[in-house]
Amino acid sequence: MTDDELTKQAEKWLGHYHAKIRPLVYPQQKGRMLVLDIESGDYEIADRESLARERLQERRTAPGLLVVKIGYRAASCIPGRWVPEEEC
Repeated sequence: MTDDELTKQAEKWLGHYHAKIRPLVYPQQKGRMLVLDIESGDYEIADRESLARERLQERRTAPGLLVVKIGYRAASCIPGRWVPEEEC
């Protein structure tokens, strides 16, 4: 899969996350990391991205992973502060 195809898949799955997955995990999992396989839609949630990624990669070996910090605009924050989705 090319970079452009991966980008299009990521955008598609980000929309899928907001429409289908977020209602299932927010607000109970707010602040935890969600790693989503953009080819299958399979995902894993953990306190650390590395742990969620490791768990997901035990089941999936796809190159395209989307990382979301549940309840926040971005998955990482350097420098600055975490901005909750409610403030966006």
